[in-house]
Amino acid sequence: MEHPPLRGAPARLCCDTFNSLNWERIHLPQLTAAQELQIKAQMRLASLMEEKLVTGISVLSTLLGGGKTTERLLVRISIETHKTSPDFDQTAADKAKNRIKQALGEIGCDVFIETDR
Repeated sequence: MEHPPLRGAPARLCCDTFNSLNWERIHLPQLTAAQELQIKAQMRLASLMEEKLVTGISVLSTLLGGGKTTERLLVRISIETHKTSPDFDQTAADKAKNRIKQALGEIGCDVFIETDR
């Protein structure tokens, strides 16, 4: 028996298993908007995570009226010294934030950058 063609939206995951007599398709749950945003951000910020500049990525989902939600991206960064420290380098902090914004590009939501303390 010939394998059926794979079709569907890019966000939909599926896999085929071979039953002893027939092919069958198993559809895994579709990704939520928050999961898609998390994956997209992780891909775009991977090199900055390897550098240990980005220390965390999370998505904040807010339920709006009418069953709608909005997502916001929260990116945590590591700056060597605390803002209240006399040797804090605002230029380095600004440069780090600009690198993150550039890597994210037009990600399609509000982005909040939080400094680890």
